Amino acid sequence: MLITIFHQLIEKQRLLTFFFMHLRNKPVTEYTGQETYVWEMYNNRCWDFFPVGDCFRKQYNSDETTS
Repeated sequence: MLITIFHQLIEKQRLLTFFFMHLRNKPVTEYTGQETYVWEMYNNRCWDFFPVGDCFRKQYNSDETTS
């Protein structure tokens, strides 16, 4: 169970890394509203757009109930 959660966390981190790479390579004039918001937060080193707290636990619990 912990290994599965760990792998899910690593996969989410990998996706986030690719998203930031996407933003770095995309012209700022072509950003969507969400991309602009995330990029500005990232540049200001403000991580308020990240889910905080027990979001992974909630997701895990919802995954268990749908399985």
